[in-house]
Parts: sequence; structure tokens; C-alpha cells
Amino acid sequence: MYFFTLVAFERRNIFCKPDFLSAFKTSIQEVRKQYPFKIIAWVQLPDHLHCILNFEQENHDFSKIWSIIKRKTTKLCPQYHLRDDDLSLSKVLRNEKGIFQRRFYEHLIRNEQDLYNHLNYMHFNPVKHNLVEKTKDWQYSTFHRYVKNGFYDENWGENMDLPHIEDWE
Repeated sequence: MYFFTLVAFERRNIFCKPDFLSAFKTSIQEVRKQYPFKIIAWVQLPDHLHCILNFEQENHDFSKIWSIIKRKTTKLCPQYHLRDDDLSLSKVLRNEKGIFQRRFYEHLIRNEQDLYNHLNYMHFNPVKHNLVEKTKDWQYSTFHRYVKNGFYDENWGENMDLPHIEDWE
């Protein structure tokens, strides 16, 4: 099980736009057919996302999986491509279009406490970035699923001192 962070190129605010979300979801669904994985948690923000994925195959290549997802999404979103004049030579030569940062951050979830820490961090992230005042108000999050399943109280994150989360980045 891994925690991932993906970031939009130049932190462009495109990740929560309906057409981008639709293309991204389609790409993920297609890739999951060939490379099965479970989405444990997900939080999509305007310029980055956090997720926890559990891969069903032991010899998974998550770099390849993310590369395919990003490539498929990029093809489905030409409206967000940057002109070659606005891209570095390296990006032009690699046929990158300026939607995603090239790399991503990954972290192997080591134990149950590590999982809880990352779940809390990612679900609190929209509040941390001042996108909403309450965790429950962010629609692009698995927080609501976790509330429904009894993991979180609906008002989790309100009036809480969460220094280990807020200081994490």
C-alpha cells in the first residue's frame, strides 16, 4: 500500500475542473483493468492530489501505472495543453504538454499508524490549504465514504489541534 502525491505542472488549478476530472477518472478506470489496484483514499485539490492505493499484483510498477494514467489523461484534455513556446525544450522533446509535473511523490505505508497518519493528513488537506473551513465541505474526497463507514465523525477536523498534520509538508 502506497501514499502518492501528484502535482499539476506549475501548480495550475485544473485538477478539479469537471472535464479534467472526467478524463482522469476514465483514464484510471481503463488502467485498472490491466493493472488492478484498490483506491483506499483519495483527495483531489485544484493543483495537486493525494491518494492511497493498494496494488493487487506483487510485482506492480506504479511508475509505469502513473505514466499511463497521466498520458491517457493528457490525450483526453487537449484544452489544457500548453503551447510548445511555453514549455522547456526537455518537455517538448518528451512530448509533455504541461498538465502534470513529471515526477510524483510516493511513500510505502509501513503500518496501521502510518496509514492513519496519512489518511488524516490527506483528508484534512483541503482545510489546510484554505479551500474549505470544514473537512466535510470538500466534495473531491473519500472523507465522506469514511464518515459513512464510521471511520470518521462527520465533524472530524473541526476545532482540532493537528500539528503533526499541518506541519507535515
